[in-house]
Amino acid sequence: MKIRPVILCGGAGTRLWPNQKKHQVKQFIDFGGWNLFEKALIRCKSSIFDSPVISTNSKYLKIIKKFLKKSKIHNYKIILEPSKKILVLQFYLLP
Repeated sequence: MKIRPVILCGGAGTRLWPNQKKHQVKQFIDFGGWNLFEKALIRCKSSIFDSPVISTNSKYLKIIKKFLKKSKIHNYKIILEPSKKILVLQFYLLP
């Protein structure tokens, strides 16, 4: 049995960092050639993991797919958040 990684990606982080700018998505901040989302995808490539489930907003879909292609991850499931703070409800839809 493999671990199914769930990556929460694209929130503005306003609950954790309420004074931050809303356009600054924490997962995509460039830290000198890498970002948190890419690091998560690299970890998902380990043989102990099943294909990842990525929860995101539709406005980040293009960049998410770009990083999946770059990381050579072909099997994945993307769940698009219908609105803010509805994340927990989405996971009831997972098989």
